[in-house]
Amino acid sequence: MAQKKLMLLGGLRYLLPVIDAAHKQGYYVITADYLPDNIAHKYSDEYCNVSIIDKEAVLAKARELQIDGIMSFACDPGVVAASYVQNQMGLPSFGPFESVEILQNKDRFRAFLTEHGFNVPWAFGFASKEEAWDARTKFAYPLIVKPTDSAGSKGCTRVDNESELMAAIEYAFKYTISGHIIIEEFLEKKGCSSDTDSYSYDGKLQFVSFCAQRFDANATNPYTPAAYSWPSTFSKEEEDYLTSEIQRLITLLNMKTSVWNIETRVAPNGKPYIMELTPRGGGNRLCEMLRYATGVDMITAITRAIVGDEPEPIEQKPYNGHWAEVILHADNDGEFVGLQIDPSLPAEVVEEDLWVKQGDHVHGFEAANDAIGTLVLRFESAEELEKVEGVGEKTALHISAVGKMFERIAESAFSSHPLNSYEAVHSYLIWIFRHSEIDSVAVLYLDNKGNLIECVKYPKSSRNNEKLTFDIKKTVAENGASRVVLAHKHPDGCLEASSEDLESTQVFFELCRDIGVRAEEHFIVSGNSLFPIICRVTGQKTELFEKTE
Repeated sequence: MAQKKLMLLGGLRYLLPVIDAAHKQGYYVITADYLPDNIAHKYSDEYCNVSIIDKEAVLAKARELQIDGIMSFACDPGVVAASYVQNQMGLPSFGPFESVEILQNKDRFRAFLTEHGFNVPWAFGFASKEEAWDARTKFAYPLIVKPTDSAGSKGCTRVDNESELMAAIEYAFKYTISGHIIIEEFLEKKGCSSDTDSYSYDGKLQFVSFCAQRFDANATNPYTPAAYSWPSTFSKEEEDYLTSEIQRLITLLNMKTSVWNIETRVAPNGKPYIMELTPRGGGNRLCEMLRYATGVDMITAITRAIVGDEPEPIEQKPYNGHWAEVILHADNDGEFVGLQIDPSLPAEVVEEDLWVKQGDHVHGFEAANDAIGTLVLRFESAEELEKVEGVGEKTALHISAVGKMFERIAESAFSSHPLNSYEAVHSYLIWIFRHSEIDSVAVLYLDNKGNLIECVKYPKSSRNNEKLTFDIKKTVAENGASRVVLAHKHPDGCLEASSEDLESTQVFFELCRDIGVRAEEHFIVSGNSLFPIICRVTGQKTELFEKTE
C-alpha cells in the first residue's frame, strides 16, 4: 500500500505534535505556507511554498502532490483553503465548504446564530473605515472591534466610548485579510471565559472541554489569552447547556469529523454564549494540555481521520487534577534575559517549554504569536491554582525582557527588591545560574539594607582562594558593600559541600571579618536548591536565617 500523504497548512511550532503523530502512523507529511524558515518545515518530509489563504493555489499544489488529506491545525488563516481542497478533491472533510465559510467569518457566523435562535451579542459588519464610523450612533458601549477573519487576538480592541472608536477601527482593518471588520457588544463575563478544544466524529460530539481563560491586564494587548486552566469556572448546568448548543450548531451546519476550537462565556445575567467555533485545533497547545489533563489524544484521532483511516474511539474523560498552562511572554520589546519561577509555587512543573534563549529579541505581548514559551502546571486543588499569578493572584513567576541598555539585568531587576531574606537570595541565585551549565562562582555585594550593589560571576577554572580574596577586597573598597554572599554552582546536581567548598568558606569568613563586612552566607547552588554552608556546617546562624524564623 502506498504511503499516505498529509498536507498541513502553516508552519508554526503548534504543528510539531501533529507532525509527530502523523509520522507515528507512517504518513508522509507536507507542510505548506509562504515562509520557508518556519520551524515546522524542519520536521516535515516536504515543504511546499504557497499562500495558505489562496485556496486555488493550495488546491493546485494538493492535486500536484496527490495528497490523501489536508487540514490547518492551530492555523486559522488556512482553514478555508483546507476545507475547499477537501471538498474539491473528495477527501475526508470537516463538512460542507459553505458551512466552514460561515464559521470562519465572524459577521456571517453572528448572523447564522441569530437566525437559528442562539444566544448572541449584537453585531455589525463593515467593509470600510468610513462605513463603520458612520454607523457609530447604532452602538452601545462597551463594545469590541475586531477583524472578521483573524485569530490570536490580532486587531482586537475594547472600546468604552466614542473617542476611542476610530483608533480601534483602524487597528482592526490593519489585521483583516478579507477587508472586513465586525463591531459587536462587549459581553462582560461571570467567572472566566473558555477557549479550548473538543472533538466530533461523523457529526457527533465525542469529547467536550471547557477551561478558564485568563488574561494579563498589563500586556500590550490585554485581550490576548495569557493562561488557561482546567476545569472551567462554569457550573455543570452551564456546561451542559453549552454542550447541547454546540451539538445543535454542528448538526445545523452538517459538520462531520474535526477537532474544534471553541470559545464560550457566561454573561453576568447567567446567559451562556458560543462566541466562536472553528474546525481546527487551537493554538497555545490546547490539545496537548487536554492530553496531559485527561489522557484523550485528539491529535492522533484527527490525524488518522483526515487521511481516511479509522481513528481510535474518543470518549469523554474527567480531569486528573487541576491543570494550568501559562503562556510565557514579555511585558515589552527588548532582549530576553531569563525565566524565574518562584520556588514556593504550589504546583508540579510538568513541562517548561521555552522558545527563546538569553539575548534573543522579544516583543511585547500583542498577539498569540508574541508568546515565547509555555509552562504546564498541575495542582492538587483549585485553591492552590488560584494563588498563582497568570492563573490566579499570587506572584509565582516572572519573565524579564529588557532593552540592550540593561546589560547588567540582574542588578536592575532586583534593585527595588532587597536581598535581605533567604527567600529573596534563593530566587536571585536560581535566576543568575539558570543558564549556567559549568562549575562557577558568584559573589553578591550588598549594602546594609540588603540592596544589591553588584554581582560578579567567575567560571571555576579562573577562581582560586587567593584570587577570590584579592577580588573581594578590591570590590568592597570600590563599591562600599557592607554585606557579601558567596555562591558556588554545582552543575552535577550534588548539594554536599566538598573539602574545597569548606576551605573556601573558611577563607571567605575570615576575609570578611578582617575587612569589616558581614559574611552573609556561602551557598552551594544546584538545580532549584541551595545548601547554606555557614549555617549548616559551622552552626552559625546568619542574618538571612534569623529573619526567616
